[in-house]
Parts: sequence; C-alpha cells; structure tokens
Amino acid sequence: MDLHSRMQRLGGTIEEPSAAAIEGDLARGRKAVRRRRAARVATGSAVGVAAIATAFALTVTGPAGTPPATVPAPALAEASASGVQLVAYSGEQPEGFTIDKVPQGYTVQTQNEHALVLAPEQLPSVRLSDVPDSVLDNPQAFIYKIAVYLAGPEAVPGDSEKISVGGKNALFHLDAPRTSEGEREPGARYFITVAPSVHMVVQFWPDMKLTEVQMTEIAGGIDVAPETVAAYVAERGY
Repeated sequence: MDLHSRMQRLGGTIEEPSAAAIEGDLARGRKAVRRRRAARVATGSAVGVAAIATAFALTVTGPAGTPPATVPAPALAEASASGVQLVAYSGEQPEGFTIDKVPQGYTVQTQNEHALVLAPEQLPSVRLSDVPDSVLDNPQAFIYKIAVYLAGPEAVPGDSEKISVGGKNALFHLDAPRTSEGEREPGARYFITVAPSVHMVVQFWPDMKLTEVQMTEIAGGIDVAPETVAAYVAERGY
C-alpha cells in the first residue's frame, strides 16, 4: 500500500489546497526567510559596521545637521534592471578622496580625514518596514548608504574573493547569499589595496537594488589621496 493510500485510510480523502491557501503559505514562508536573512546580514556585517563606527569616532568635518547639496543628474545615466541609475558625481569632491560615479540622488553626507558616507536624498520607495525616515539625517546610520573608510587587514573576512577593481588589487565580500527576485538583496564590501597593510573599504548596505557590476563600478571610481593613506598609516602604526 502506498503512502497516499495509507493517508486516506488514516485521515480520509486528501483535499487539494486552494490557490489562495498556497499563496498564503508561500507569502508567510518568504516573510520568515526575509527575517532570517536580515538577521544573518546584520550578523555578517557586524565587523564592517564596527569598523565604520571606529572610522567615524573621529571628529566629522562640516557643520552638524547641514543638509546635503542637490546633485543635478547629467544627461547620461546607467540603469540597473531594477531602475537604479549611476550618474557622474558632480558635487564638491570630499577632501582626501575623489568620486567618479554614484547612484542617482546620492551625495556626500559627511566625512572625516579617513572616511566618508554617501547618502540618498530620499529613501527608496520599496524598503524594509522597520527603517525610519530619520536615518537619512543621521550620519552615523548607514542604512541605504555607501560607506567609504580606511581599514587594516584585520577588517577583511577570511572568505573574501580576490578581484581587480579599477586596475587595483582588491578583495570582495558578499555579506549574505544573493536571494531570489523580490527578496532581500545582500550587502557587499570591497577591500581595495591602497598600501601594503591598508585597504580602502567601500561598503554597500543591503536592499540598495544595485547590481554587482554597478557596485564594482562605483567602488572602482573612488580614489583616496596618497597623503590620506600616509596619515592613516602613521596614526595606526601599520
């Protein structure tokens, strides 16, 4: 007797679930998966967040609470499959760094001598429900932002992948497995070698809807001045 027949004898006729029931189960399952993945991303990014926090423990330049300047979009823009566009950065270049391209609507929110944060002027329309709008005004919050900072070799996860970014040796770390369409996108970190023991880290928050090609292009277009690296090496003793 097969399993189906045994189940019929034990519990009666097996009814086919309705389409609504199946969709409800799938929706609940996807929601549970997103929660678990969000927790894994938060855990996996703990070292990166701690490194950024350390970088910004120094005095931040610029007046507190100054809103970011509007960056006009150029005629040419590159769009990902989700519609996110890369544009030439036309704002004032941050001291010690140069930026080539950014997602449309992003500008430098804050910086210090070793780090900077690129932030959007508005949160994307599709976002995690627990993200308050006030995070945009807080330079210490990195949700939906790109953080750039210098770090030593201890900040690099052991399972990072060796790549080349903008002609420079680098390591790439995806902070969670890439998910299926419509679910949470992972965060990513690029560790670009700028000195024998120093990396320029470019960290992308999850759910920014950027492709890995776009993230690589952004990271490859950011440069740090040699004197900025030298000052960091002298301060940290690398």
